[in-house]
Amino acid sequence: MIPGIPTQINSATDRFGCDSNALWFDRTLNSLVSFGDNFDHIFTGNSAKFSFSFWFKNGDLANSNASFITKYSGSDCGEDGREFGIRINSSKKIELLYFMSLQNGSYRGYEGHTAVNDTNWHHVVVSYNATINTNNGKDRVQIYLDTIPQNLSLTISQGSSLSYIQDGSAHFGLGAPLTSAGGKCFSGNTYHGYMDDILIYSRNINSSEVAALYNDTSSICSNIGMKDAVQTSILSLYPNPTHNYFTIEMIDNQTFKSVIIMDQTGKIIGQEVGTFIGSHTVNTTNLSSGIYTVLVQTGNNKIARLLVKE
Repeated sequence: MIPGIPTQINSATDRFGCDSNALWFDRTLNSLVSFGDNFDHIFTGNSAKFSFSFWFKNGDLANSNASFITKYSGSDCGEDGREFGIRINSSKKIELLYFMSLQNGSYRGYEGHTAVNDTNWHHVVVSYNATINTNNGKDRVQIYLDTIPQNLSLTISQGSSLSYIQDGSAHFGLGAPLTSAGGKCFSGNTYHGYMDDILIYSRNINSSEVAALYNDTSSICSNIGMKDAVQTSILSLYPNPTHNYFTIEMIDNQTFKSVIIMDQTGKIIGQEVGTFIGSHTVNTTNLSSGIYTVLVQTGNNKIARLLVKE
């Protein structure tokens, strides 16, 4: 877990009606969360693959080019740290901007086809794959909204050749583009609304995993609270759905000490304890088909993931 530093962030009721389990961002207060200059080993280079999963709910209908997740600083704050940004754009659509030059020389922007003109909770997955060079960079991007794969349209483009995201010094953050010192870079672009269950994967997740995340109820009223809500999980569980095994992978090579499998009643039906460094594979051949909760213990933290056994 990478702890975030919140600025003018309040806890809020999440999509399940649980108090203090989501984050509230207020544009009038310039709310943001900074995670420092982290995760470049995931985002940058010619072999980079990553996915984000998160839930959001507009605070009003005035969000326009408002940032959900970014690692970007530009000329507005006198820096050249352009990597990527995920936002709800002026057309109210989910958009990924990725930059192939820190100095703004080459970039692409792609938006989904569905506009979000309401104040309901929505689930978003955005994936990027630097190894794909077809269709002017469009095929590098996948966007899902409430499990629906989005038809992508080019929004902005500069530079005729494709490169890849470069390693910059802007802080990785939520709610607004951030400088290399963690402050807000732009006068605008601040998100106004709620966010919850923000996950990073160092790979591209598939449609079955997207559906599992959308239907995951393992975090219902789990008393996560403000401290844990501003931490970004870097745990991957795959393949999911699974047949014979699944692997737990900690992107930062973090050590974890137990993996617990629970059925839908909360009964523990499997547990493995040890000192697992970075990753661990669990055999599932003895599990019946169904939906399970996998609980991973890392230090004093517990991370829950939904697992589908086919």
